[in-house]
Order: sequence, then C-alpha cells, then structure tokens
Amino acid sequence: MAKQKKHARGIRRRADGSYQVHKMIAGARVWQKFPADTPDSVMVKWREDQTAKPAALEGAPAAGSFAADIVAYGRLRAAAPSIGKLIGILGYWSAALGRDRARDSITDTEIQIQAQAWLARGLAPATVRKRIYTLQAFFRQLNGDTGYTPTRTVKKPKQTKYGEPRALAYETIEHILGQMDLVNRYSRNSAAPSWSAYRLRVLAYTGLPPGVLGKLSAIDVELAGAVVHLPARLKGDEVEARSIPLTAQGVAAFRAFAAIGAWGSFNVAGVNRAWRSAARRAGFVDERGKVSTHVYDLRHSFGTMLYRETRDLATVGRFLGHADGSKETLRYALGARRDVDIAAAALVSARFAAAIVTEQRRRAGIQVSA
Repeated sequence: MAKQKKHARGIRRRADGSYQVHKMIAGARVWQKFPADTPDSVMVKWREDQTAKPAALEGAPAAGSFAADIVAYGRLRAAAPSIGKLIGILGYWSAALGRDRARDSITDTEIQIQAQAWLARGLAPATVRKRIYTLQAFFRQLNGDTGYTPTRTVKKPKQTKYGEPRALAYETIEHILGQMDLVNRYSRNSAAPSWSAYRLRVLAYTGLPPGVLGKLSAIDVELAGAVVHLPARLKGDEVEARSIPLTAQGVAAFRAFAAIGAWGSFNVAGVNRAWRSAARRAGFVDERGKVSTHVYDLRHSFGTMLYRETRDLATVGRFLGHADGSKETLRYALGARRDVDIAAAALVSARFAAAIVTEQRRRAGIQVSA
C-alpha cells in the first residue's frame, strides 16, 4: 500500500479525497473544506489568514454597497470564532437581495418574502430563523441598536414543538448504502471489511441508537427467533431492559454484522462520516452542495416507517426504547402524517378543480347536471 503524503499541520485528508483544514481562533476551532487537488500552499495560507482577517466576498465590492458593508461588518467581528460562517450566511442575503445596493434600502417586506421562499424550498425553520437573526446582528452592529434594522418586524419561523422530522425514504437509504464499500480501503489488509457499512445497515433496519448497538453482544440477538434483547437505558426518562422483534431486513443485517464480528463499542463520529461520505457519492446534497443527512436520520426513518404501518404511538415507542407516554415519540408521527397531508391536499385540489370546471361550463351556457 502506497504511503500517503504527509501534509502540513492542521490539514486532514477526508475519505472522499478532499481536505479539511482547521485553525484555532479565540479558543474555538474553525474548519474549511478544500477540493482534492488543492495545493498545500493554498490551505496553509488560509490558516494564516484566519487570524488576520475574515474571508472576503468574491470580487471587489462597490463602495457604499451591501457587499462592502458585509466586508466592513466582518472586520468589526473578526475576533468572533464563527465569523466565517456569519459572512457565509450574509452572502446568501447579498445574493438574494442584491449585492450592489445600499444596505439601508433593504426593507422588511423583502426579507420576509425571501425567508418564505427559503422555507418553500425546503430549508428547515431553524435554518431560516438563524439567517434572519444573523442579518439582524449585521444591521445592529453597523447601525447601532437604535438605528435602522428592518428585521425587527420580520416574522421568524417558529421551532416545531417536537423538533423537525428527519425521515428519509427507504429507497434513498438503500441508494446511499449501495455507495458504501464493504471492504475497508484504508486497511493494510485488502480483505478487511468496512465495519461502518455493516453497522449502518443494522441501524437502518432496526432503529437502534448507535450507542445501544455498541453495547450489544452476540448473546443479545436471537437470529432464529428474530428478537433482540436491549439493555436498560438511563438517558433521559429511564427505560427498562426489553426485547423487541426484528424485521426480516433487520435479521439479515444482523446476520451479516455477526459474520464479521462487528460487536462492541465504536466511534459514532466515524460511522457518521462514512454515512455522509456515501450520501455525497449518491448525490444527496442540498443547493449549496452540502450533505444534509446524519446517521441519526436512520433512526428517524425507521420510527416514521413503523408509525406509517401501525398508526400506534405506543408500538413505536416500545421499538425505539422511549419511556411510556414520551412526547419524543410524536416526532416520528409527524413525519408519517406528511403522507396523509399530501394525499388530503391532492383530494381537495381535485374537488376545487371540479368546482372550477363546473362554473366555467355554467358561464359558457353548457348544461350542468345536478
């Protein structure tokens, strides 16, 4: 196996071939991703620039423009550890509202319309709310607390009561799992299995939390009886040890898992990186080119599917290890109810369309039957 090139301090090669570079600023770690063919000199310069100035917008902004104000705001907030992310968020506003205009010409109505457009495109309410508050901090920093701040009257999206449903369709899950190598490409042993791939399949078809899977041993899983015996959970509301049945897919996943001896604790962050890398290879990215799924979405997907088929929250709670009557279980019902909502909207749309056609025929003097 060829020896990998040694890179400068703070540069880490990712599984997909790209690079991740970090720099400690004011006690916080700031990260930046670079393509696979990026020279070390470029990445080293980025690390050096983090303590000197914030990342600049592309091109030289016109004096007195919104984009120029963002650069000025960045200089004022240069000591903040998250300045790179703040500038990035403001860049979304600049692209949406017009980068060459004066900042005080921006109105609350424009901001509200853009926020609604982002929500309509599928951005989470928490993400849109964060973008609004970032723009609000931008105006307050430059205009003062009593100066012009158009975001004051903008309605911020509310956080959902039980959190955002994060369920994926199982066709999508299978597509992502299909992008994973069953052999560990980084091992000296060319036949060594990729334990992450086998663990992820178990998580997808059992709904187990990664931490619980790491505590199981071979005696906890009865493949012949399709049952898994789970330990008590002390996290949050305590849950007693219990036994739950396995789906046929869960049995198959555990059988392959047991065949390579993947029992025992593991680094959840490593499994999450493997899942996200596979999602990127599968093309599962948002409009910014970023992967928007995490390994815990597999648990949400299993819970949502279980509720969709059973319509019983108590059953979902037992499978997922929730305490009796836990409000957390309602999150999985929200994901499943979206199907019902879509079907209801389609039915109402059909009724509206029929009513419109009937009225058009009446106006045209066409006999309409009762």
